[in-house]
Amino acid sequence: ITPRIGVAYDVFGTGKTAVKFNWGKYLAYAANDAPYTSSNPAATIVSVVANRGWTDNGNKIVDCDLTNPASNTRNGDTCAAITGNNINFGKIGSATIVNPAILSGWGVRPSDKQATILVQQEIIPRLYPHGVMDAGPNGCGLGLVLRLPAQVQRLPLPCCDAWIARIDLPGSAGPAQIEVINAHIIPPHFLLCLWQRRLQVRALRSYLDCLALRPHVLLGDLNSTGIFPAYRMLARDLADAALLSAARNGGSVQPTWSPRPGWRRMFRIDHALVDPSLSVHSVRVFDLPGSDHSALIVDIGF
Repeated sequence: ITPRIGVAYDVFGTGKTAVKFNWGKYLAYAANDAPYTSSNPAATIVSVVANRGWTDNGNKIVDCDLTNPASNTRNGDTCAAITGNNINFGKIGSATIVNPAILSGWGVRPSDKQATILVQQEIIPRLYPHGVMDAGPNGCGLGLVLRLPAQVQRLPLPCCDAWIARIDLPGSAGPAQIEVINAHIIPPHFLLCLWQRRLQVRALRSYLDCLALRPHVLLGDLNSTGIFPAYRMLARDLADAALLSAARNGGSVQPTWSPRPGWRRMFRIDHALVDPSLSVHSVRVFDLPGSDHSALIVDIGF
């Protein structure tokens, strides 16, 4: 059990000043690595004798007894004694013996705890007064906060729905409509998730194929790096805003995710994929306290 709790208190009852506290326990990841693999016989048993002296009688055949670790002579052949760790051939020769108690059982996996307390104060009222916040179960909650009014609706998808906002933007040639799709692709952690993820990505791709004549942006936690099939399918006719911004401004793309809050970001799995008819001015990445993801701020235009 790895509990995580959060509490928010509205100090004056106005919805403008809040004191927030969160606490969580975070487990060390279990990977195909030490110490979990240190007791594997493939790693601990000496299976190769690195070097052993042998004096041949000239027939180029080993006549002495190689199974005898001591020095022995037979038919004129001499096999030198096995020395060092080689003498443990077929036996456990590892210098590291892992305590079996950490390999199984309850509450034995390494962990640490993290607590955060912060005070938030509204400075500019109603900067983003439009949109919707949907706190869904199992980490599938999504939100769209908008500065301009928009038509907001849910896009049904397998396992985890997406949200759509159709926004009318002012322009010199008259108003133009852009569609923003906010999606959370489920992670490929388990076998069942892989099938659900595939259905979700295919359904989202089918919807994107219907938007050929309308400028659109797909953004969110896609749980995919650039080499994942899900990313390649969704970005088939869209441009990666981070890559465009890096090429335009001479920078580099930044990772957005780490296994735990506060750790250095390792992979880029949060994306903004834009229609080719749109231009990307900049992409900025900001850390979010208490989250294992960073935020993307993307400036786009026609």
